[in-house]
Amino acid sequence: MQKFTACLLLFSLLACNSPKQEPSLKLYVLDGGRINVLNARAFSETDVYAGQSFLFANPIFVIEHSKGRLIWDLGLPEAIAGMPGGMYTPDSIFHLTVEAGLSDQMKTIGLAPDSIDYIAFSHCHFDHTGNANYFSHATWLVQESEYEFATRDSLPPQAGYSPDSYSALSKVQKLDGEYDVFGDGLVKIIPTPGHTIGHQSLSLQLPSYGPVVLSGDLYHTPENRKEKRAPRFNYDVAQTRESMEKMEAFLTENGAKLIIQHNMEDYESLPKIPAYLD
Repeated sequence: MQKFTACLLLFSLLACNSPKQEPSLKLYVLDGGRINVLNARAFSETDVYAGQSFLFANPIFVIEHSKGRLIWDLGLPEAIAGMPGGMYTPDSIFHLTVEAGLSDQMKTIGLAPDSIDYIAFSHCHFDHTGNANYFSHATWLVQESEYEFATRDSLPPQAGYSPDSYSALSKVQKLDGEYDVFGDGLVKIIPTPGHTIGHQSLSLQLPSYGPVVLSGDLYHTPENRKEKRAPRFNYDVAQTRESMEKMEAFLTENGAKLIIQHNMEDYESLPKIPAYLD
């Protein structure tokens, strides 16, 4: 009995003094700029938002897994940070500002562009692809329908795409539906089409925080979510609502928390670099 007790004590001491195990998954939140929507009318099929303005967050996410790193959504171009007063889109609907460049933010957590293995956008609108070309070595994970649309020879300006911002991405893995990025269920891309033809969201199984979904532009505000409102400029409004229904079912089934990426309250609730969510 004394020998057993001594062994148990030794095991306890070793356990207490052993190095703390690193989380299997980390989520870093970086700042990809701000979008001041000067006329929010287009963010519903009705005129409920006519004359209103929205201030949107525009985060960039780095997901660190034991098998590699994925960067999700690439914000506004860091070149805007050097423009006094920011810039306006040609239609004067959006006022864009960037306070901190992505390159400097990545250095804060000891990362360089070549340390990223995978790059993925919720969709290819200009406010999600601004810094993509820095990661030309990474594998681009994209729904095939989104890729084919986003790389067409010509796109109408009102489509919201900026092909020059992702023109350097040559390593492409086209997806057809759900995709398990690292093969263990911790990081999964979920198709949520409608906002664009190949819009997608990201599901994470964080070890401490629990399951969470980054919803891209499936929703823009909590009110959009509650009322199932879709911007009139969406590729397919009816399909957007179908994706919303499927997402709500997914969240309920998995007990997952939804992060509406453009919502300032959701953004401000998340830890910022060098801190992380795990």
